[in-house]
Amino acid sequence: MANFQVTITNPTTGLVDITDLNDVLTLVDHSNYDDAAPEAGHNQADFADLRKLKIVLPTGTTYLFSSLYPTDLSDITLAVPAGAALPMSTAYAYTAGDGKYVLTLYTIPTWGTGYAYLVATAPYVYYDVDGKYYKCLQNSTANIPSSSPTYWEAVTLDTLSAKYRLVQTITITSDAEEVWARLVYIANCVNLKIGCYGEELFRDEAWLDSVKLCQITATIPVLMKVDAWDEIESNINLSKQIAAKYGY
Repeated sequence: MANFQVTITNPTTGLVDITDLNDVLTLVDHSNYDDAAPEAGHNQADFADLRKLKIVLPTGTTYLFSSLYPTDLSDITLAVPAGAALPMSTAYAYTAGDGKYVLTLYTIPTWGTGYAYLVATAPYVYYDVDGKYYKCLQNSTANIPSSSPTYWEAVTLDTLSAKYRLVQTITITSDAEEVWARLVYIANCVNLKIGCYGEELFRDEAWLDSVKLCQITATIPVLMKVDAWDEIESNINLSKQIAAKYGY
């Protein structure tokens, strides 16, 4: 019997499965909903009501996908694992441009009366009758969460354990990369620096700015590994200043 774990890591590649293409972020949910022998209450069919994806944009604005749309004031609906083809993909077309994006995926099973929930596996459940989330306090079978405080404790969504709540921070640099390519073109083709001596090319303003953008985009992944978000923000702001200089 395998315990449930929310994850967006591709089990084949071992890499976080988030892609950015043409201003569309795609997140793939690789959680083990289809485990052949899941812990009590964690069959794929039990994940029938509650699944959310919160995205905090570089501007601080929050965008929310939710299976409870629109009752929880979310922005768009999100499919639940029950009956779905796995793994599950969610695409978000962003307009906020380059910067830090914080993605939080919540997925939790609906409480079922016939399951023997074991506190050793640290289960949490969603109770669809009152729309609340509960943490198991001791082994429980058929104890209704809303009326069994000895067995279940009501919690908030953002206090769910890492078993059901995954937070992933990423940095998008697509705009900087596009401007870099355009500046290389300007320096070499528009400003006719193709085949020129190095000294002349290195005095070209567009070329110098393209080098800066290249350094910025190469530096950010390294800074992400050490959670140097202040430095990342400074680099992103510099890239935006360079882009604005050329009308991008």
